[in-house]
Amino acid sequence: MTNIGIEASFYDRIRTEITWYNRKTKDMLMEVPVPYTSGFSTIMQNIGSMKNTGVELSLGVDIIKTKDMLLQFNMNYAYNKNEITELFYGYEEWPMPSYSLTYKVGEPLQFYMPVFAGVDPADGKQMWYVPGTDGETTKDVDLANSGALNQATGVTQYAPHTGGFNLNFSWKGLSIGADFAWVLGKHMVNNDRYFSENPANFAGKNQSTEVLNEWENPGDVTNMPKFGEIMIFDTHLLENASFLRLKNLAVGYQFPKNWLEKTKIIKNFKITAAARNLFTITKYKGADPEIDSNLTFGAFPNTKQFTIGAEITF
Repeated sequence: MTNIGIEASFYDRIRTEITWYNRKTKDMLMEVPVPYTSGFSTIMQNIGSMKNTGVELSLGVDIIKTKDMLLQFNMNYAYNKNEITELFYGYEEWPMPSYSLTYKVGEPLQFYMPVFAGVDPADGKQMWYVPGTDGETTKDVDLANSGALNQATGVTQYAPHTGGFNLNFSWKGLSIGADFAWVLGKHMVNNDRYFSENPANFAGKNQSTEVLNEWENPGDVTNMPKFGEIMIFDTHLLENASFLRLKNLAVGYQFPKNWLEKTKIIKNFKITAAARNLFTITKYKGADPEIDSNLTFGAFPNTKQFTIGAEITF
């Protein structure tokens, strides 16, 4: 009988919410090409449509709940799949090479660029896959730079999976809270590497230690081509920017009122300490995987922050 009572009490402390959605929007803002006789090359219009399908889930549990102690766990999760359903002028695909992105009917917004096939161990030259072929490759840098090798990569910019969770603990006057955020399936072009791993274009400037892995002799297996090979914007700069980050950590202590009564002056006294962005787990090589962009573009990263404070009532 005791065990049944504990289980029933525990389930009473669970909070859940699930939301399914399937939304289609016609207000997709895009740069639409117009005749040059108009004085412009493009005009921004609400043309095209996109469908978003997904689910949102939230869960909260009071693991321990007594007079003096509370331990809570809360989490949220969202899955979203976007699909281009219509483009302007009846187009099936509209590439935007300057953004390294393409809109393609029936598929999500995805990266559009040359697909890197590695470095040839025989001569240290870069290789790229030729669009429309069955795995054919080329070493023609000029062809790659011309845009002729650009293609839909199938790699989406926006993460389909996002979420977060937190733990809150309090015992008498002590309180501790930790908030985590995570993203799975996000990708971003780390264009900073174009400057730090490209000695052929930026000789004499600081370079990454990755340059030490340059191809030197026949048979070397590496993703860094031989010196003199000019790097281009291709999928070797396209990185998985999924991450798990401790966003907030807060600790506080509320002094007991019977202690404060002895002062006959102080009615309330609470001290707090907080930190943001203490650590991040990610495979992304750039400064910050949380940047909301298709490429890093030298954006200033989130910084670690520390604060302390006190609240006193007389």
